[in-house]
Amino acid sequence: MEQEMNALKEIYAKMYESFIKKDRKLYDEIFTNSFCLKHFTGITQTKEELWKDIADGQLNYFTADTESIDVTVVNDSAQVVGRTKCNAAVYGGAEASYNLQQSLKAIKENGKWMLTESSTSTY
Repeated sequence: MEQEMNALKEIYAKMYESFIKKDRKLYDEIFTNSFCLKHFTGITQTKEELWKDIADGQLNYFTADTESIDVTVVNDSAQVVGRTKCNAAVYGGAEASYNLQQSLKAIKENGKWMLTESSTSTY
């Protein structure tokens, strides 16, 4: 079980790494094609819509300092809740600090964990 939890914590870190580096290959490795994200602003985006905003600079992540990650695994499904202090510039705004909580759902397919859904809020 500890190995599964560590793998999911690594996926969480890779999520922010893909956002900061604008790394499409890494992004595709961790998100399912059906992934959707509900922002704390209320906007819901598909995987492709989110990537477009990252790639074209509508969402610019600069740093991500994770404070906590809680993982619950049940068979091939998991819930990952992380709290991260981010510096980002969002939709034309100036760079600012955000305390983001990501509540993620993940599934294990062919021995690999992938993120299927995320809901963000502030804390």
